Amino acid sequence: MEHDGRHHLDPSRARADLGRQQFLTERGRPIHRPDARDVLRRPELVAGGIRRLLAERCRITPARPAPGRSR
Repeated sequence: MEHDGRHHLDPSRARADLGRQQFLTERGRPIHRPDARDVLRRPELVAGGIRRLLAERCRITPARPAPGRSR
């Protein structure tokens, strides 16, 4: 998991990111890369995406919040 900030828009940085992503993905280590704005402004959205990816990867059902508690 990593988040991309503005510096990842630079073409050379973006190429390096894609190369690293391909390297890791080929070895069974997919990368989840939310945008830094979402991490900072919409963390619940990012957390939900992470939960779904982990559930998919682990083949489990995402946990439900306990009664009276929200995420």
